[in-house]
Amino acid sequence: MDLNGSLAATGMPAGLNTDPVAHDAWFRARVREALEDSRHPMLHEDVEARFETRRNKARHISPKTFHSIKKSLKLLIKPGKQFELAI
Repeated sequence: MDLNGSLAATGMPAGLNTDPVAHDAWFRARVREALEDSRHPMLHEDVEARFETRRNKARHISPKTFHSIKKSLKLLIKPGKQFELAI
């Protein structure tokens, strides 16, 4: 599991931000997991291309999707003000 995956999957346990020894042990364990990961590494260019595709898809959402997101997030938009979804 990569570092980002480890963080997303396990999160940082409570108290690590105040106990430097515990944080160090936790961090070293995450690094060890990443170094022992047997998956084939991805080239930087491939990662950039993948996320560029995701960003482009996110920028071009339909009005229906936009309104659904706006409703879901309960965004408060003042009348007469322009709203732009920044990604």
